[in-house]
Amino acid sequence: MGPVVLEPEATKPGNILGSGRAEVDGEMLDAAFIETSDYKTILEAHDATFVVGRRGTGKSALFIKAKAHFGSNARIVLVTEKPEEHESIELQRVLELYAPDYRLARALCRIAWKIDILLGVIQHSRPIVLGLQQLPQVLQQLLKDHSDILLTTGPLRCAEVIKLLAQGNGPDASLPNRVASAFHMKELQDSVQSLLTESNKTGIAIWDGLDEGWVPTAIATATLAGLAAAISDLAESKTGIRGVLFIRDNMYRSVATSDGDFSRIIEGNTLRLRWDEESLLHFVARRLRVALHLDNADGDVRIWNHFARRGLEGKGGFQKCLDLTLYRPRDIIHLLNSAHGDARRAGRDHIIDNDIEKAAVEISAHRLNDLLKEYETVLPGLRLFVSCFDSRAAIERLSTVVDMLNDTAHSTPFTEGNEREFAVFETGLEIFSALFGVGFIGVKDNNRGSYVFCHDGSTTHVPELKGDLTATVHPCYWRALNLKADDEQGTIVIQIDDEYEDSLGVASESPSEIKVFRTNQLNSIVSDLKNIPTGSEGSGRFEGWVLRGIRIIFAGVLNNIQPKPNVGAVQQRDIVATNTGKGTFWRRVLEDFRSRQIIFEIKNYEQLKVEDYRQALSYKGGAYGSFAGADFAVRE
Repeated sequence: MGPVVLEPEATKPGNILGSGRAEVDGEMLDAAFIETSDYKTILEAHDATFVVGRRGTGKSALFIKAKAHFGSNARIVLVTEKPEEHESIELQRVLELYAPDYRLARALCRIAWKIDILLGVIQHSRPIVLGLQQLPQVLQQLLKDHSDILLTTGPLRCAEVIKLLAQGNGPDASLPNRVASAFHMKELQDSVQSLLTESNKTGIAIWDGLDEGWVPTAIATATLAGLAAAISDLAESKTGIRGVLFIRDNMYRSVATSDGDFSRIIEGNTLRLRWDEESLLHFVARRLRVALHLDNADGDVRIWNHFARRGLEGKGGFQKCLDLTLYRPRDIIHLLNSAHGDARRAGRDHIIDNDIEKAAVEISAHRLNDLLKEYETVLPGLRLFVSCFDSRAAIERLSTVVDMLNDTAHSTPFTEGNEREFAVFETGLEIFSALFGVGFIGVKDNNRGSYVFCHDGSTTHVPELKGDLTATVHPCYWRALNLKADDEQGTIVIQIDDEYEDSLGVASESPSEIKVFRTNQLNSIVSDLKNIPTGSEGSGRFEGWVLRGIRIIFAGVLNNIQPKPNVGAVQQRDIVATNTGKGTFWRRVLEDFRSRQIIFEIKNYEQLKVEDYRQALSYKGGAYGSFAGADFAVRE
């Protein structure tokens, strides 16, 4: 039986599926919202709940609908927070001054967030004057004297609380205790608990937008871990307050890596947002039903077939569209909205394969740019790594990809600062692992016939993968990189793996930010030195170690950094580089000493000899100029 053909309704111009951001599309959200099991869990849970999802997975939509539901219940005292970027940055600034290490910052935030939540419940439960009258007299006076604390909320209130008790301009390990004492934490908590009990109400505090102003640093992570600990404390102490946090997956992973209490306070209360083909088809069909007024149509596929024609019908056609996304609601909304815009310009109310193909080019560029922006801070070389794949085959053997990355790493001239990443990730396998960890490239699981992709900083020990595997860049990036695939390769089966156990059955690192992975690479370079013996036995390894270090440190100011045979010992090599004159120091060396070529003389022993200085002076003149000094790589 063929699809039911419905008379087309005139569709209004604009985004037919609504906006990809729930915050600016309340009308479509209200009309087409799906009360999923995740949504019901948020409403019905009794403990602290951490709602975790990647970008565009619907966290804000759940926040908006949960906020409306809780707010309409007279038995609930609702505190909602959605911090602005500048507010989060201010809290981080204050912590940098008074609690610059993770442990102290987390402890301080734990107290400050509890104060913020408890005061918020008082302010939202009844007229604030009556609420404050239940507090100890000394605390009432403190709040009266410092009314700014009651005029702000969220990160700004936490910052005000910290500044109020801070003394001096440096780190202060006693600050968490002083803050807790000044605000009489036990009495404050008991007062709020009594307030809720007497009024027969429950307190619920929910947060969204915590990624505003957040970067994967120790201090920013401590603010999030402190908030998680605060709402866990309030739930465990039976205050009648429950917290719900909507956070991005990479933030969750950062806390998991840094926080010793992660498994106790967070891991067991996590709700992960996942989407598959069936759930995304239902999501799209629900919005199409509203937009096209298909109230009497039955079945998601029939609704889809009314909207999509000529090669896009049925689940197979929807899958073609889905493969151009990262399996997130926001992605598919943007793709289909763009395709429908092209269809309308062609005089059609339905989309066809050409519309999707045209939209896919733009969407691909946007998704790739999003990836680069998301990881530019923690993986500065990502743009360079990605550019290596431009105009290549979309699907290649894993060994071929690794060899290509390896060749690129060893042939780069290091003329740009970001090229130092080719020295940090020295081998093709290390670069591939970083790219796999951010979801750029996937590996085929021969047992399942699908390509496995990870996202948001989880890394895999690629060398442990077995068999003759193939790899592919995620299809959503193919068009942006002009990757080539034949008809048979055009459709691949994708499996998103965000779990901590690697679905390929190989060892996987603990859930961590790609920044941790990169930091570990740098730490391993430093620690490798102690394993290199002094003298002739270790001279070759030491020369390689110095070469790598120079490329990391001086990339962008020295280029063509290469080993050169030492004229005095053909088995030993110095390092020669071209001085570009960038930066104050190297410009002075070029202009004042006329040194266009820089030689790094390498000595794999601890004490320099007179002959070493004489040899260095013998290089003076010509392109080497008259610069000579402590330009020796010497063992220490």
